[in-house]
Amino acid sequence: MLLELQMQHQIQLLIKPIQPQMLALTRYIGWAVKNIQIGVYRGLYKSSSYMANAKCMDRDSIDNMYFLYMSYLNNTLFNYTVFQSARDLLYYFIQHCEFDDMLNDISVFCSKNDCSIIQMSQNLMSNVIGLSTAIAEQAALIQGGQLPLITDEKAVSNFYQPIGNNLGKEIRFALNFVFRQY
Repeated sequence: MLLELQMQHQIQLLIKPIQPQMLALTRYIGWAVKNIQIGVYRGLYKSSSYMANAKCMDRDSIDNMYFLYMSYLNNTLFNYTVFQSARDLLYYFIQHCEFDDMLNDISVFCSKNDCSIIQMSQNLMSNVIGLSTAIAEQAALIQGGQLPLITDEKAVSNFYQPIGNNLGKEIRFALNFVFRQY
């Protein structure tokens, strides 16, 4: 028991100095996810004016992500508060980040259209110019630059939105996706 308490104390001493960096990293991850989502939506739906819901990866989501990560580092993952935090984070993500809406639209589209591997291959071949442009842009973004500063939300947005946009275009080309209100 004494050895276990000493280990927990040593872990706490190691964790304390990294808490501000972990909070910054958690914010960065939240901003990146939000901006990838914005980009995917814009690329998939051809909607350049789309903006994510203000609650998508907002302060509550980031606080929940940080709490979960710190619980992991503190070896306290299995308690009721952690499960509540995980539930809230998942709820906020599904409710406010619209990934589920995109997946539902794709599912509905594929239930009414051929989304087989063979058909997707044919779609990609018929959209080879658009696809190669999106892939070239994607490669240039990923290879060409450094990751944005962990504390610069605008730079994170400028880096990850185009990556998501090209991913959305690639999905649209593969499925030959055209959104319709069914």
